[in-house]
Amino acid sequence: MRLPASEIEAAVVVGLRSFLADHRGLLFRLGAENPSEAPVALRSLSTLLQALGGRIDSELESSIRLMLSRVVVGHNRLQLVFPDAGLRSVLAIPRGGSVWPANAPEADQEFILTVPFTAARRGRQMKLVLPNASSEAAVDRSLVTAIVRA
Repeated sequence: MRLPASEIEAAVVVGLRSFLADHRGLLFRLGAENPSEAPVALRSLSTLLQALGGRIDSELESSIRLMLSRVVVGHNRLQLVFPDAGLRSVLAIPRGGSVWPANAPEADQEFILTVPFTAARRGRQMKLVLPNASSEAAVDRSLVTAIVRA
């Protein structure tokens, strides 16, 4: 099955937005419950979410590359792999030191987010249909005009 890169990129952005929208869960996952760390991380999160709603520029692309190590395309799902270190650096959360080294998190921990999809064929091309994604299609003006004239 061949999927267009633009479809995969759009699905990654949808998955990334849903992942970053859970502020409390993300801060807990990264251990940023410290009152001095949380406001900085929340400001970074809101800026990042707002930027993901528009056009992706080179600065945003480098941030995404830093916090997303790889995307695995499966038969009916995408797996987005986030290294904790990358997320921490993008969200400006310092690496927490632990009093007990045995309780400190491993340096190379990763978090995997699964984004389910259904592949649908439209003519000759394949499209990804994501659950909970907006299904608003653009109006084809020439088609509407042809129907009205008929």
